[in-house]
Amino acid sequence: MRSPTEMKRRAACRGSILILTLWLVLFLSIFMLSVGYSVRQRLKASEHLDIRQRLRFASEAGVKRVMNMLSTQPPKAIVADTLNQNWSVNPDKFCDVPVGMATYSVVKYAFSLGDWRYENEGEMKFGAVDEESKVNINKTTSAILTRLFQRGANLSTQEADAIGESVEDWRDEDDFSNPSGAESRHYKMLSTPYVSKNKDFDVLEELLFVKGITPEIYRQMIPYVTVKGSGKVNINTAPAVVLYALGFPESLIRKVVSYRNGRDQKIGTADDGVFTDNESIIPILEGFASMDDGEKAVVNNLIQLGQLGTMSNLFWIQSVGQVPNKSQALVVQCLTDKSGKIKHWREIFV
Repeated sequence: MRSPTEMKRRAACRGSILILTLWLVLFLSIFMLSVGYSVRQRLKASEHLDIRQRLRFASEAGVKRVMNMLSTQPPKAIVADTLNQNWSVNPDKFCDVPVGMATYSVVKYAFSLGDWRYENEGEMKFGAVDEESKVNINKTTSAILTRLFQRGANLSTQEADAIGESVEDWRDEDDFSNPSGAESRHYKMLSTPYVSKNKDFDVLEELLFVKGITPEIYRQMIPYVTVKGSGKVNINTAPAVVLYALGFPESLIRKVVSYRNGRDQKIGTADDGVFTDNESIIPILEGFASMDDGEKAVVNNLIQLGQLGTMSNLFWIQSVGQVPNKSQALVVQCLTDKSGKIKHWREIFV
């Protein structure tokens, strides 16, 4: 028979073992939770990288598809660059095209995912953009800039004139401001001071540093302005806002747009009218609708100044890669010439 002392010792021993076991279970549980969390994080990171790789592959596929279209067109078959060519309006090739487990869409302009839109061109959503359908703000006058901002951003003449002169001041080499413009003296007085660049714009976003240009105005102007190219505007692809900025009267804009739209009056279709070269612009329009001397003078003056053309060499591509059922997307923005030489490249994960 066990003594009371021995029984107490055995009970104490069993209690110690139980407590030790409970502590071990607790530590093992914490360890397993920690390991599980680490594994889950690694899996999430791996999945995230995998998704990013798929998005990049898909977005680049969209860019390459456009570049291939631009470079493989037979030179003799292309007398002008127009909005009904396969790089411009092609939803079959540019809308939700599958690439592995992802898709790409080449879109005109996207200010938010799911909101693909191209100003003033209605159904023209999927395709590249002729960069030479825009006004090069490095190679134009403040008068053209005034009309451009007035019509493109719906500003008053006074507001647009101030912006036009400020843009000119930003890029010129001196520090003497135009009457309504701004140079370093103005920018140094801001809460976050800086100086006027006094050189050409390198990227379009520099416009946001210019006096009077708000993010909303900048967003509205994106389809109409560029910082690249020769400064010559393609009459076959220029939107009405750009034609107005160049000095086209309303009557002439209507004639140009109506001729380009063709019989069905829809841009980007097989029956679109084409201006094959500068010499053909006036004869074609005279055959389509009468022109007065003032309208002819505008066209001839722009041709003589080297501001009007019928062909293009620079194209803006915006390819959006998406994975089904995933919220993340990759937007690749690329500026390329017809030979495939890339002038600008940007990747934005959204």
